[in-house]
Amino acid sequence: IPSSNHFCRNYRHHTYSRITNVQKNICPMIRSVYMNYQFEYWYDGYRYNLWEDNVHIYAVNEIPYCYDNELKNTVFQDTLDNLGLNIVYPLTYETTDDVEASRVVSIYPDSGSQVEKGSKVRLTISNGKFELMEDYSGKNYDAVFNELFDTNLKVSATYITNSDLTPGTIVDQSIKAGTKFDPYIKNEIIFTVVDAETMNVPIHLLGKNVYNMQIELSEQGFNVELREVDYDDLSSSQKEKYKEYEIINVDPGEGAQYIKKPDSKLILDYYVNSKED
Repeated sequence: IPSSNHFCRNYRHHTYSRITNVQKNICPMIRSVYMNYQFEYWYDGYRYNLWEDNVHIYAVNEIPYCYDNELKNTVFQDTLDNLGLNIVYPLTYETTDDVEASRVVSIYPDSGSQVEKGSKVRLTISNGKFELMEDYSGKNYDAVFNELFDTNLKVSATYITNSDLTPGTIVDQSIKAGTKFDPYIKNEIIFTVVDAETMNVPIHLLGKNVYNMQIELSEQGFNVELREVDYDDLSSSQKEKYKEYEIINVDPGEGAQYIKKPDSKLILDYYVNSKED
């Protein structure tokens, strides 16, 4: 600031300031803050504060454009350091639609703002991008559970019975396919899964007519398959105990659990054309 000064006085607000010859040329830029009894203006990279007897000059820098810069990028950090700008920690993180993880989403004050050297700036950093929920319908629940085990999705299930679908098949999901979600925070997804409908194989089937039991068991919901056994393959006790077209064996066995699914079968063994000794 040149030493020659011009003294001006504002009687109305009782505010005094010393204005230099250089300052005369940019007087329209001066804005007065009457309650603080001072004049202040910005010029050529400096901020000037003028009191009654003192002139204070501060170096001023412009906040750089930083969107999508890599936070760990040394060039970016050096830029802030060279401008004398200090990053405030801890940083703020948010998930975005288009900014990769660890890159700058925004800076405050905004890019282009004039601030003094040594000012603090707050950065918002990207966690990463939002994701779209996958369509898991038709997939096996156990496989999907293992796939999502190490993610932020808490997986649980509700069960329904449906004999037309394989048990463990996912038929619905609480977060619909295509829904945008934040993979960096905890979420819960609930799958609707086909449960295995089970029945117990009736007892006292051995020795009964295979065709009659086929009809009866089919009406109960069993998928019955008849299997003819060669007479020569029968044991002596079976030959003595059972007649032609009588059930000689059941698979799964009598009283066993039968899982009702499309490929399940209840097999009834019998024989024909017995040979007389």
